[in-house]
Amino acid sequence: MKVAHPTVTIELLFLDLQTCDRCCDTDHNLDMAVEQVRSELHAQGTTVQVRRRHVTTEAQAVALGFEISSTIRVNGRDIQLDWHASACGACTELADNANSVDCRVWHWQGILIVTLPEATPVHEAERLTVDLARAGIKAYAWVINQSLLASGTAHPILCERGSYELSFVRRVADTLSKQAALIPWLADAPIGEAGLERVIQ
Repeated sequence: MKVAHPTVTIELLFLDLQTCDRCCDTDHNLDMAVEQVRSELHAQGTTVQVRRRHVTTEAQAVALGFEISSTIRVNGRDIQLDWHASACGACTELADNANSVDCRVWHWQGILIVTLPEATPVHEAERLTVDLARAGIKAYAWVINQSLLASGTAHPILCERGSYELSFVRRVADTLSKQAALIPWLADAPIGEAGLERVIQ
């Protein structure tokens, strides 16, 4: 009787691997990371599959749920859930300069797992960490976003709603992560360096 061995499927979705430095660097770094963990995973009976998808049309992007180049998915889940992007000259030229094209900006100190203080998002993010662990990737920290509990609201209904978050916040902080940040519900999303600076002040 054959025993089914677990498989970790890593996908790289990209716009260009010829002229875009960001996509090319991501491709190179992915190969290096996979080679570092492949033998160890193989010894554990886990197979690693790496797939590359060149996204060339808007219809293909929609079908794949492709939002930004480059994207790395482990077993179908984006490894950087809360991503940032900036204009990419090389990919804009590929689009004949008709529209400015953004590419992902990678900030790597480990994976940041971003979730909401609710049951389904926390469980989904928890499953993602299991998939990442199979690939030898550890989460650097968890970020719990849009928290009413941390907002300082005095509204009785919002306070009650915030109290429901407590069990999920404790699960993340006490069980799932050695480092966790709780971000309050804000009127304006903390986008970019300036936005993040306001959060940590």
